[in-house]
Amino acid sequence: MLLLLPAIAALFTSQMRWGAEDFAALAVLLLGTGLLIEGARRIGPAWTRGAAIAAVLGLAVLVWALLATAD
Repeated sequence: MLLLLPAIAALFTSQMRWGAEDFAALAVLLLGTGLLIEGARRIGPAWTRGAAIAAVLGLAVLVWALLATAD
């Protein structure tokens, strides 16, 4: 579903210029984040699990921001 949002946006505005590589990068980012969160859910204590999930989400946001500013 999240991959459809940029595709739909591209239909309505000319400022949305995504190519196939951008959609592939988003797919890899979403899949990797999901897999890492599922792995983090198997960690023992709740505070450690929460910290691991927060770290994964923070890393995903950082990568998203770096990809958004890359030419």
